[in-house]
Amino acid sequence: GLQALEPVLKQSGPDPDCVVADLAGHVIVLGTPTDIEEFLKPLDHHAQRTGVSRPAVIFVNDATPNDVQVSNIKRASDCYFLESSPLNPVSIEMANIETCSRIVMFADTSLENDPDEPGLIDAGVIFAYRFLKQNRYREKACRCVMELVEDDNMSYLRDDVAEGATQIASRIHTQPLYAQGQVYSTSICTTLLVQAFYNEDILLIASSLLTSTPDYITHTGGNAEEPLPSPLLVHVEITPQDKASCANYGDLFKLYLGRGLMPLALYRVCEEPTDCPESEDRFVVTNPSKDLPLRDDDITIALEQPHM
Repeated sequence: GLQALEPVLKQSGPDPDCVVADLAGHVIVLGTPTDIEEFLKPLDHHAQRTGVSRPAVIFVNDATPNDVQVSNIKRASDCYFLESSPLNPVSIEMANIETCSRIVMFADTSLENDPDEPGLIDAGVIFAYRFLKQNRYREKACRCVMELVEDDNMSYLRDDVAEGATQIASRIHTQPLYAQGQVYSTSICTTLLVQAFYNEDILLIASSLLTSTPDYITHTGGNAEEPLPSPLLVHVEITPQDKASCANYGDLFKLYLGRGLMPLALYRVCEEPTDCPESEDRFVVTNPSKDLPLRDDDITIALEQPHM
């Protein structure tokens, strides 16, 4: 059971001898994913690909994990469980938030079947995020990955909601809060970018859809020949010459299409001092408006078909 976890971090308070006090660059997870092994796979894959160690992961939850979750935590390296409420400010301090690299917030799925208050499933995520924004951990708010079930709840993450500026999320997709990756929502571009890390064939499928070609079998006649090479997801730095010839993203999109590239998003340096003070972190702008002005340091994320 839970007692078999080594080490187990208890709610009674920070232990000066506890290993978590020495962690840096780790990931704090508020809540416990149903399948911890699947949650860790992208981190493990990135570590293997880059040849660096996977960052430590601390799961913070006051709900006792089931036997499978306990087994996953015990089997994984640098994986810890903090038995404390994820909504308790003391919990994130015990998890050494000041040196963490990312904070992942999961919705409370125990509330998802409440027909009277469907929006409550996201209440914990909203509370935790706004706590970070309004306290001394404000700079960590731009490093949060949040799970929201109800789309309308995205409006509660905005600073101007309390002032009555807006109560709906009808234009949330055009707001910096959404574009900077502080809110995750499905779209064809975000789905493609995310799924590419799990399924390398997704790019071939997407390419087939974009070119109106059902799949590579059309080219091979259904025989056992090798499939066409999958398109590559590449980062393309915008040259000064290209920027000078393009008044906006729409012009750049047409320019890159002529070169055999399918632009999907922009990779942009964060310039919101209230959200990311003195930060050089980048955020992904998916499905940019064709009228969006380009910046000197913008990078394009695009699909590129390898040469045969």
